[in-house]
Amino acid sequence: MASKPGLYTNIHAKRARIKAGSGEKMRKPGAPTDKAFKQEKVMPLVKSASKNAFRKNVKTEMAAGKPQKQAVAIAYSTKRAAKKGKSSGCK
Repeated sequence: MASKPGLYTNIHAKRARIKAGSGEKMRKPGAPTDKAFKQEKVMPLVKSASKNAFRKNVKTEMAAGKPQKQAVAIAYSTKRAAKKGKSSGCK
């Protein structure tokens, strides 16, 4: 039974394609993808520490298909950032 190529094989293959001039880019680990930036434009979160903003942010994230626990965590992060005076709670 043949096994699939591993992660590092894929990374080295992509680096070789980039070196050959494919136009692709290596993404830093944890960096937001283009899809994440587009999604943020579509469903901006309310940057406020109020209860209503928190509820609305949870509903927005769940409507985007995120699990409830993750949606609540994102809403809490946005709420904390709003209390501190930061412009955005999401990384």
